[in-house]
Amino acid sequence: MYICNYILKSILSMILLLSFAKNAFSQEKIDDIEVIGISPLPGIEIDRNKIPNASQSLREIDLDSSTGTTIVDLLGEKLTGVTIKDVQNSPFQKNIDYRGFTAAPLLGESQGLAVYLNGTRINEGFGDTLQWELVPEAALTDIDLMSSNPVFGLNALGGSLALTTKKGLDFLNTDSSVENHFEFGGADWVNGNIELGAGDESQGLYVAMENSYDGGWRDNSAGDVKRLFINYGKIFENSDFDFTFMNADSNLNGNGVSPTELLKVRRESVFTWPDFTSNKVYLAASNANFYLEDDSVINTSVYYRRLIRDTLNADELDAEECAEDNATHAEQLEDDFGTADEPICGEADGDNYEVLIDQFGNAISNNDAIRKYGLLNKSSTMTVTWGGSAQYNINTNYLDKMHNIIIGASVDKTRTAFHSRGELGQLHNNRTVSNLLNTEGGFITLESIREHSGSSGGKESTNERGDVGSAQLASKTDYYGIYINDLFALDNKTDITISARANLAYVKLYDHLKTSFTRTETNTGSHRYFRLNPAIGMTHNYDDNLAFRASYKEANRTPAPVELSCASPSAPCRLPNAFVADPPLDQVITRGVEFGAKGKIDNHYWEATYFHFINFDDIQFVSTGTGKSSGYFKNFGETQRRGIELALNSRFNNGIGNLNIYSNYSYLQATFESAHTLPAANHPTSNNDIEAGDYLPGMPEHTFKTGINQEFSSQLNAGLNMTYSSGVFLRGDESNQLKKTNPYMVFNADASWKLSKSFSFFARVDNLLDSKYETMGVLGEAEADEVNVPISELGDTGSGETAVGPLDPRFYSPGAPRSFFIGLRVNW
Repeated sequence: MYICNYILKSILSMILLLSFAKNAFSQEKIDDIEVIGISPLPGIEIDRNKIPNASQSLREIDLDSSTGTTIVDLLGEKLTGVTIKDVQNSPFQKNIDYRGFTAAPLLGESQGLAVYLNGTRINEGFGDTLQWELVPEAALTDIDLMSSNPVFGLNALGGSLALTTKKGLDFLNTDSSVENHFEFGGADWVNGNIELGAGDESQGLYVAMENSYDGGWRDNSAGDVKRLFINYGKIFENSDFDFTFMNADSNLNGNGVSPTELLKVRRESVFTWPDFTSNKVYLAASNANFYLEDDSVINTSVYYRRLIRDTLNADELDAEECAEDNATHAEQLEDDFGTADEPICGEADGDNYEVLIDQFGNAISNNDAIRKYGLLNKSSTMTVTWGGSAQYNINTNYLDKMHNIIIGASVDKTRTAFHSRGELGQLHNNRTVSNLLNTEGGFITLESIREHSGSSGGKESTNERGDVGSAQLASKTDYYGIYINDLFALDNKTDITISARANLAYVKLYDHLKTSFTRTETNTGSHRYFRLNPAIGMTHNYDDNLAFRASYKEANRTPAPVELSCASPSAPCRLPNAFVADPPLDQVITRGVEFGAKGKIDNHYWEATYFHFINFDDIQFVSTGTGKSSGYFKNFGETQRRGIELALNSRFNNGIGNLNIYSNYSYLQATFESAHTLPAANHPTSNNDIEAGDYLPGMPEHTFKTGINQEFSSQLNAGLNMTYSSGVFLRGDESNQLKKTNPYMVFNADASWKLSKSFSFFARVDNLLDSKYETMGVLGEAEADEVNVPISELGDTGSGETAVGPLDPRFYSPGAPRSFFIGLRVNW
């Protein structure tokens, strides 16, 4: 089977590559000028050839053809330098990496991309995360990806994504427009949406409603998303405005990585479950544009956004009966804590025991019938963000040079209330956790630990929090920004861009946790960050078919509240649940250069880019080994991202019909540039010290994508695409001592058939050859001398003193198998 798959992959790859050898007979002119926005607010758009940044776009025609995929999948499939990590194994919760910088939905990721929706920043204020499933996909018309540009504010270290939707003003003088989209696919995938638009000569209304359900190809991994998007717009004599209301509601199960032994037996199996996330977002926003007599434009935007997030995560708990092998100590512990049996302890160091204490300050008696204890992590977060921005766009002549100047300012304020707790449970051999009850019939919440030496008088007088206690935190962040961008022509072939942005951030944390013991570390603290980020760039159009660009830029991101509240090595936290201390972290500063060239040969467009960025005081999450998600945030000194990108796009008529081909390659060297000593509890070598030059985990060195779309007639077309990615180092193996994940190659195929003016049929096959692959991995706790996690698929019977579980610490996130999708689009 492996040989057959290899041969098929080789044949399909050759078909895609040989397509470039066909003679090109142009039948239609391709527009050479494409414009793009260069600031957060939608304003005056600039010819892409005059911008010194690398930029890529997906337009409405690309988005409409994305059958069975999310916008995240589409970005990973089409755009140069973009890779996707399926950390949670949910189609709605994937990570986007661009040049080694991340935009992800999970706390614990170092967020290095700024994302805007119609000019509104949608990085969540608590952790700078991106909840991709809340984006109104049916309403999108454009996605613009631009490399690092300080004008886009905080988190634009690697670049920015600007998402643009349809608006009511797009439907002026339209009686009514209705579009329905239905699709069905593997793992019980169902997706449907309806769009409505109407307007008269001065006002318009657009509404999009979406409902998506995915049964999950892995066990216990179903998810559903509902979205509503409404935009009303009106035109006045010298201005226009629009108002947006958006609501989205998601219920997602993404059960993440699994032990390598379990995946070898059954790839659909999950490790511990459930891993449930519920997100509800409400957004109200208004944009206004004022057109002045001198052709200058003022753009304004205000918004209010509220996110309510609840999580439930089942996990193993490193806990067992205290002093199981020492009867004298066991009796002393019973007497000192007044339990019916020996109490439950966490980690033991020789004769030093950590006795688990519940929410009432009592030790918890061991239950001999329980083979393995588990933990149910529960959290709730409410984040409210509001703000506004304004920018002034003007074209003016200064010193005989025409300048396109943008001056802008923004304010973003976020208030977050966070609460979490860990409830004691029983871990079964199907890896789910059920709550254990106290004598009153209530849930047992783990609040703290108390140390005991096992001997008489060995009980400590005070409790300590431990790593599974509750948290109750409020945060307040205020972000202010002022920016300017000046684009002017040095001569008729050369353009210069000079820009700068000043970012000021205030972050305050308030610890509201009430405990039955005196705490030595709290989250209360106040932090201030300021940074002025400059940039300068040049483009030179040698002729109509060849252009060059070069730029230098700086950007920054401030530590998010979630990072500041989880930055103590002595008090690690279990993301996203337990925050206990507030040590200071430095802001991350990025400095980088970028050189590029692009050109045109007949109907073939090519582009080449070299980039080199260095992060100073980069913030990364350090795993401590007390669980797959346990650790703390730390400034890592310098990290580096450098590489090259090559892209080729062609469009011509090959005698059958129009043929579209794209191909791109990315080489990325993402490395640590400072040495560090890290915990290595889960590392098989017991050493995870980083040396300068070690690669960042999870970032592939080589990525290659190619695709072909053949139009057979005005009604029928079909496409085939391929993505290749080299292997990556595992999280927890920052020292690069272990083997990378295997490289992989995935093929997808799609076709569409326009039955009539109103009806279109489409189909898609993902992972055409059913490749078995993993997008990332992490080192977890799996040692023979520990109380193991019972796994029925590995032979555990559910009884007996010794559980049968994983002995290999490597946990992987498996890629989805072959899936089929069909759908129908109806226009009225």
